[in-house]
Amino acid sequence: MNTALAGESTEYNIIRAPYDGIVLDKYSEVGMVAGAGVPILRVTSNKSKLAKVYIDNSIYEYTMDSHLTLQLERDSDVSYTGRVTLLQKQKDPLYNKNYTEIRVDGDATLGEKIKVFLERKK
Repeated sequence: MNTALAGESTEYNIIRAPYDGIVLDKYSEVGMVAGAGVPILRVTSNKSKLAKVYIDNSIYEYTMDSHLTLQLERDSDVSYTGRVTLLQKQKDPLYNKNYTEIRVDGDATLGEKIKVFLERKK
């Protein structure tokens, strides 16, 4: 009985992500007490990739769900398609541009530089 209880207790203390991914930040160490609602890790999925950029929406022609052409800086011969998944309507006060997230369909890796091709408004 005690062996089964110990096994259940150990399983209860294992942290698992709901998806395959990469640990971006680690806020706690092994052996530390983690309180309810206190973050211990920050993770991201390695299946979907996002390019997070600031673009002046008053100059360039794009909207939510727009498909954009992307190139990895390391391989400018290959183009990928990206889709705008988030577009903030208010300009960021620091950059005076609109924060935009673009889902990248390609083999980009975390931290890699990507060129985004946009058309100017007429």
